[in-house]
Amino acid sequence: MEVLQGPTLIINSKKAQQNILLFKEKANKLKADFRPHFKTHQSTTIGKWFKDQGISKIATSSVDMAIYFAKDGWKDIMVAIPVNINEYKKINTLAKKIKLQIIIDSLEAIKEIQSRLNTKVEVLIEIECGYHRTGINYKEEEYIQKCIEQLNSFKDTSFIGFLSHAGNTYEAKSITEIKQIAKFHSDKLNALKKLFTTNTFSPIISYGDTPSLSICPELIQCDEIRPGNFIFFDYMQYALGACFINEISCYVACPIISKSKIRNELVIYGGAIHFSKEYAIDPDGDKIYGICCLIKNREIQKVIPELKVTRLSQEHGIITGPQKLLQTFAVGDFIGVIPIHSCLTMHNIKNIENENGKKIISINTL
Repeated sequence: MEVLQGPTLIINSKKAQQNILLFKEKANKLKADFRPHFKTHQSTTIGKWFKDQGISKIATSSVDMAIYFAKDGWKDIMVAIPVNINEYKKINTLAKKIKLQIIIDSLEAIKEIQSRLNTKVEVLIEIECGYHRTGINYKEEEYIQKCIEQLNSFKDTSFIGFLSHAGNTYEAKSITEIKQIAKFHSDKLNALKKLFTTNTFSPIISYGDTPSLSICPELIQCDEIRPGNFIFFDYMQYALGACFINEISCYVACPIISKSKIRNELVIYGGAIHFSKEYAIDPDGDKIYGICCLIKNREIQKVIPELKVTRLSQEHGIITGPQKLLQTFAVGDFIGVIPIHSCLTMHNIKNIENENGKKIISINTL
């Protein structure tokens, strides 16, 4: 096992695989297909952990990521972001090799992509149910009808159902609010499913977000779930009540490069280019970019929530906390940081290992 040198994302493979099994069982209980979102890990190595559990459908956040996983043998892939019509050549090429699903949220996008397609793709219409990011508002039934008719008028676009991402659960202030958001999404999607079901066709509902699928899956009636962050979890999921601290399967090992008694701070080599600038507000009202943990031989020995990453610049991270705790660390020591958002951390960091020191190749290193 090589000695750690710089910021390194450590993934506990056993915990991660336990989390995969947990959510596969949730899908089984919901009688829904399990289509995990691979933007979280972006790794063919980790993708094999899903294959080992019999999972064959995945979602990605870009066409390029879909191509990356298709090369590794994945044959049923959804690009879970509204289609970028400028990538039509890649879409045509990829759709000839695998079952490809794309997402639309406007009549304009449908007509534009249809003018460029020469290969059959499955299409889901994204529905907006309160997240206010992308999607057609659930109330726009006539417009949704026009979109379905347009999709069905063309031989290479096969309308299969509705998709929703309840991303507003990440902004919820309580578990009760998460439950309300999940039920609202489920109710509105199922109302559309009922409205557009015929004697010969019933649209599917594809639902995705980790917090509600962790906390209240029983409130969600759907045909498919697309969680992503669940494989690692992170501080944000813990703060929302979506996981226990011992279910978090990743942290970043960062070297301490400076120490100030006057400012009562530790400085780590680990900044915005490793964690991103995303933050959470902790129970004390502090803005934090991660919480710290003691590590030994790449394993978390103890979580120390009193030590927080409270500032980031490009390469530097500032840890604050009780002086007595800070003084137990020396320059050159490694300290673990549980990130706020594991998806962004995985995307940003190039040094990625499992608990045994084995390298994990991620798409961002290609």
